[in-house]
Amino acid sequence: MTRCALQAGALYESTSITYTPECLDRLRKAFPGDFDDVDEAMRSFDPASAPAEMLSVLRSFTPARAALPGAAAYFHAKALEAIAALSMRPGPAAPKARREDRELVEQAEAVMSARLSERLTAESIAGELFVSRSRLCEAFRRVRGSGVAETLRKERMDAACRLLSAGGAHIADVARAVGYARSSSFDEAFRREFGCSPAQWRQDAV
Repeated sequence: MTRCALQAGALYESTSITYTPECLDRLRKAFPGDFDDVDEAMRSFDPASAPAEMLSVLRSFTPARAALPGAAAYFHAKALEAIAALSMRPGPAAPKARREDRELVEQAEAVMSARLSERLTAESIAGELFVSRSRLCEAFRRVRGSGVAETLRKERMDAACRLLSAGGAHIADVARAVGYARSSSFDEAFRREFGCSPAQWRQDAV
């Protein structure tokens, strides 16, 4: 619920985006590992401290832009940008980590490092370690100050950069090696992380 006091006779503008549960499910399937913690991020979202990237996206939703050709595709892409900014925003200060939290996180990170080519998720990793997904996410917040999905994404991108800089491997092979079944999904995730395509990153790194 959002509450605000409006001044009589003044003009106000408001922009909002609604994400349905089905939309979030489709995002998780399309971008494995990138949106695992988005439900929690949305529940804990504080409008007063919205990420600058999200505010920029919301300001782009103007009636004038909606009247231009390609508006539907443009706004769809911006909606993805907004939820990506929300899911990747820094969380609150992590509580003091306990020994069992650190051990659990180390075990989870070992699974990530050893099996990046698989379609790992926070839920699948938690199941393998015989803990609940919420327990695993809590441990990561305490120890790393970030979510499971964010850590997994960083592991994937770090591994991708190592493979790309080594040269030789096709982009599609690199994508599969770090857990992306489709090159297009890998390309989009890489661009969000580094602002360029994997091919351009490799060219600049050589």
